Amino acid sequence: RSYQIRRIDNKYFILSSVDLQEHELRILYQVPVQSITRAPAPLLVVFITAVILNIILLLLGFFLLSKAITKPIKTLAGAMSKIRTRDFQTIAVPVRPDVIGRLIETYNLMITEIQTLIHRIVEEQKEKRRLELAALQEQIKPHFLYNTLDTVSALALQGKSQEVFKL
Repeated sequence: RSYQIRRIDNKYFILSSVDLQEHELRILYQVPVQSITRAPAPLLVVFITAVILNIILLLLGFFLLSKAITKPIKTLAGAMSKIRTRDFQTIAVPVRPDVIGRLIETYNLMITEIQTLIHRIVEEQKEKRRLELAALQEQIKPHFLYNTLDTVSALALQGKSQEVFKL
């Protein structure tokens, strides 16, 4: 087997030969280099179409992937910004098995715990106020009794036995 590139009439050709010794034959053929290097027009159109289609599908895939990643993050960030206004709401999104899903799950647990603590504090404050009021009422009872007995003793000292009897 042998290959050569030759110039014939200002055109380049690939000359190739194959020896078949068992038959004592030599096969020679020549192919214009231009026919090998230039792609046929239909094949070129198919190739360019495939490249353009692959680029479009790749861009679409990148867009969908980035949206699948950024949408839950934006939802989480929006919910977190609402905490400043004391809007403690959990995020209702489908469960995801990735890091973003764990972040959202942890955020929801945190919000639930905050809501529980706020409810507990409110109930404790109500109970504290009720106990303080009861304590004040208990303090008023002896004072009221003392004032009543003081009035009775003052009337008795003044000799107003009829009014002491009414009290």
